[in-house]
Amino acid sequence: TGDTLDSGEMPDFSFSQSEGDWYKHTLMIRDVEKIKAIYGDEGYPFVKIYPDRVLDDDNKIVSMRFIIEKGSKCRIERIDIAGNDRSRDKVIRRELVLYEGNLYSYTGQKRSEARVQRTGFYDSVNIEIKEGSSPNLVKLLVTVEERRSGTFNVGAGFSTFESFVFNARIDQNNFLGYGQNISLMGQASKLKKEINLSFFEPYFLDENLSFSASFFYRYLNYDSSVWEYYADYKQNSYGFSLTFGIPFWRYFRAYTGYRLRKVDISGATEHQMNRLYRDIFTSSLEFMLSFDNRDDRMFATKGVYILGGVELAHRYFGSDEDILKLDFNFRFYQGLFWGIVFKTNIETAYTRHLQNESLPFSERFRLGGMFSVRGYPFYSIGPRHDDSSSKYNVPIDGKDPTSTTYPYVIGGNKKFVINNELEIPIVKEMRLNLVGFIDAGNAWARDENMFYINEQYKDEYDLPLGLFWSAGFGIRWVTPIAPLSFEWGFPLTPRPGDPKFQFEFNIKNSF
Repeated sequence: TGDTLDSGEMPDFSFSQSEGDWYKHTLMIRDVEKIKAIYGDEGYPFVKIYPDRVLDDDNKIVSMRFIIEKGSKCRIERIDIAGNDRSRDKVIRRELVLYEGNLYSYTGQKRSEARVQRTGFYDSVNIEIKEGSSPNLVKLLVTVEERRSGTFNVGAGFSTFESFVFNARIDQNNFLGYGQNISLMGQASKLKKEINLSFFEPYFLDENLSFSASFFYRYLNYDSSVWEYYADYKQNSYGFSLTFGIPFWRYFRAYTGYRLRKVDISGATEHQMNRLYRDIFTSSLEFMLSFDNRDDRMFATKGVYILGGVELAHRYFGSDEDILKLDFNFRFYQGLFWGIVFKTNIETAYTRHLQNESLPFSERFRLGGMFSVRGYPFYSIGPRHDDSSSKYNVPIDGKDPTSTTYPYVIGGNKKFVINNELEIPIVKEMRLNLVGFIDAGNAWARDENMFYINEQYKDEYDLPLGLFWSAGFGIRWVTPIAPLSFEWGFPLTPRPGDPKFQFEFNIKNSF
């Protein structure tokens, strides 16, 4: 009752409680917010709603009436920004869906708050409504609390498999306040050395077009003395990628890009070099489609992220070989209670050589280690051959094609990984969290079906759903310098020679 909207303005509306239901105060508050949103979307920012409850004690009945004073319909006179000591105003304004001169919208206000929060630059975002210079005008005050944008960390850790690991990382998530991301990372251990430099501009040339560039160098030292299923060889790889992205509908974005990569292998036998362990130069085009409605790009507590893509390396682009790759990534985040967050990450991919040749070793999928199936040695999960009669099997003596093949993990052309985590806050003020996880995954050869046990493993042990499983726990600390992870993984489907657990240390958020 009161100032009701015209029938053309009032959308279909149903109360959270119906006649005959038990009365719940929380549902009444929800209805007040729903009515406020309806009036707000029609341009009434100062609508007042008075719930009037009439109690019948004898019959235990409550009658509800909502008295509405809608106030004036208002347009936005001005939008002010506060709290952005480092960020330029435009970094915040370009995320707003409300503009000066627009009719006020409650949904637009909430969407604007969410979009600014999703940048990952702010701990809190609040839009406050203030009276304008006349009754039909309103001012909006956007107040943000900025996160520490720059981080620098140099440290050392210990991994059960890699022994001592040295890390150095520089991140600037809001470079010079322009909303650009720059990251430089280096890592060194007895197994690998890598350097990554990346740059991301969400609004290239101030247009609604994102641009990212990354450059990398990686050295891997595979040594059979470290793990029996490694072949003895060394791999150097380096390259870069360039990607452009454009939004086309609210949470959706399309990407196209170019990737160049050079892989050099040394230390392998001549037969290996002629077969799987060969040098390769790839020049490829990428096309991707994403959906992202997470509440925070860096530390999400609710929402979904989906990314699907296709990559084609072809001789027409200057590549040594023609290779097609399809990949899909799904992430789900849900806050539960007491600040606990449940997270799921699913990755699956497929690749093939378009000339029906064997895939080079560097293009194959192998799993194990941090950001994969924790609890297993790095890159230790995957097929040890293409198929039982493949001419690409590697003979032990390097010459006789009829001799027994190496047991080394050479990887497959299909993979599946799922990571499930519960992140539990221990000290909220310090952003110190306890994490528990269950991982599963595997890679399959070209003649094997996904979710079936690899042929070479059938006689050794049983794999539920054809996957290697692990569980574990860890400590994550979002320090003022960088997020730190200390995690212990325990293989639930161990193979002969697998360690009882794996400890990993990393300067990076999980997913």
